[in-house]
Amino acid sequence: CQSHESCAYWTFIVDAAEVDLTMRGRCFLKSARALQQLVKAHPFVVSGERLCHYFGEGMTTSEAQLRSGIQIERPWQTAIHRGGPGLLDGAGTPAWFLEASKSLDELGFVVLLDAFEQQQRSQLLDKIHEVSKKLLSLDPERLGNRGPRRYSFGGASRTLHMMHKRGWERLLDNEAVHLLLSTYYEDGFLACGGGGDFVLPNTSTYQSLHLDV
Repeated sequence: CQSHESCAYWTFIVDAAEVDLTMRGRCFLKSARALQQLVKAHPFVVSGERLCHYFGEGMTTSEAQLRSGIQIERPWQTAIHRGGPGLLDGAGTPAWFLEASKSLDELGFVVLLDAFEQQQRSQLLDKIHEVSKKLLSLDPERLGNRGPRRYSFGGASRTLHMMHKRGWERLLDNEAVHLLLSTYYEDGFLACGGGGDFVLPNTSTYQSLHLDV
């Protein structure tokens, strides 16, 4: 939550066992004007318009409607077993991971289209449907746990990740992914967990591509 006197914004503290009793469910306002726009969305959460223009974040509704995906002139996808239009030049060659590592370094991401076999994809998709259906059954008002109609798989788990769910572990325990990451992280790397998010249709807020490190 954002809070600034130039916007009708506030910060809240949820009613959690870790919070002192005198602080649970309290809302702290930066501007008295925000009192007029307070909206009760949950017994222990108050919220209003998510974006405050003072911070220069996000887009207007009209700007968001014009979004058409990633606009990058150079290729950012590759594959192990095939090349083709729109893919990195090294796609389908024994050295595909070298160019993929370079893309990861320069763009911050790269898409590996065929890292998984069909059976692995189906297994993961079935598990995703199972978990997301359970999450939604617990949230009939679609409040979300990452904002309205937005959900974090890891945030909904007691372990804060999903690697204990069969199918999810293949995202990290994967030969192609391991080869790519080992090339990029020359000194080695440690994977501590993994989760993922999902967003329902007609969601007014979104999360831009960003750096978590």
